[in-house]
Amino acid sequence: MKRFVISFLVFLMVTNASSAYAAEPVSTWKSSYKKIISNYLKSENFSMDSVIALVDIDQDGVPELFGGAAYRTVNYMDLAYTFKNGKAVPLKQSGPGLGDHESGLGFTLGMEGFNKGQVRIFVNKKTNKHVVIVRDGTSSAIGSIVGEYAINLQGNKLVSQEISVANYSEEMDDEFTFKGKKVSKSNFDKNRIKYFSQLKQKTSNAIHLDGLYVTRMMEEGWSEEKIINKFLKL
Repeated sequence: MKRFVISFLVFLMVTNASSAYAAEPVSTWKSSYKKIISNYLKSENFSMDSVIALVDIDQDGVPELFGGAAYRTVNYMDLAYTFKNGKAVPLKQSGPGLGDHESGLGFTLGMEGFNKGQVRIFVNKKTNKHVVIVRDGTSSAIGSIVGEYAINLQGNKLVSQEISVANYSEEMDDEFTFKGKKVSKSNFDKNRIKYFSQLKQKTSNAIHLDGLYVTRMMEEGWSEEKIINKFLKL
């Protein structure tokens, strides 16, 4: 009888432990991204020129996370993540872009491409496939350069393809390329019109948190956690 009671108690302990583990919530993209964003806000890299963006690149209902600096000649990526198998996974990038490499993340695309109004989502009218296009670039007192790139997610790699690049300068002739080939301004415009005529723009699902807003909210007494929770809608 005593042996039966001990065995029964051990059974209950194991059963209860298993139930407790099963009841623990699986990590969500929001909880994972919250930790990353919190660390970023505390880092020396975060400033009033910084931007954090959530964009659903592959349209699977879970956004990718990007963060970096974007202001005139400043254009680089500090962080880039997707969410796979219950955890945030760092993204790599291949293909062209107009970002610089100050952060050491290795992205050719800069944060400007993921800034407000610069990331757009389309649907191809013939194939019904979605297309994400970012408008990357920098500007200064003597000119600007703007590039449009179609991007797609392949596992943990973000792949970019050039659509067009326009380089405007007050010191030399303007230059234009379309899909990597140098073209005249008139052909540049014609090619862009033809390319975008195949696409129908959707409402962008991108949301942003910029450094200036974070600074102002903290001055008004908001905690870092409150700012992040509002951004992630927690």
